[in-house]
Amino acid sequence: MEKKLSKAISEVVTSITDSEEFKECIRLKELMDKSSEIKELVNDIKVLQKKYVRTQDDKVKEELDAKQARLDSIPLYDSYQKKLAEVNRKIDFIKDELNDYFYKVVNEKK
Repeated sequence: MEKKLSKAISEVVTSITDSEEFKECIRLKELMDKSSEIKELVNDIKVLQKKYVRTQDDKVKEELDAKQARLDSIPLYDSYQKKLAEVNRKIDFIKDELNDYFYKVVNEKK
C-alpha cells in the first residue's frame, strides 16, 4: 500500500510540475531573478515590512506601500504573480480533494 500511495503522490506532483502554468511560473521567476530592479524592490519591501511590524510608523507604511505599488506595476512581476496564483489554486484544489477523500474514507469506516 505504501508503494501505491507513494506512486499516486508522485503522479499528483508530476501533474503540477508538468503543467504549463507551473513551467511558465518558473520561467518568469528566472527572469525576475535577473532583474536588479525587482530584486532591489523585493529586498526593500522585506526590510520595510520588518520595520513596520516593529514600529507601526505611518511613514514607514507609506514608503512600504509606495515600493509595493512600484513592484506591482512591473509587468514581469505582475505576470509572475498571476501565474503563481494559478499554480496555487491548482495545489489548493488538489489539497481540498485529498482532504475530502480522506475525510470520507475515515468517516465511512465508523
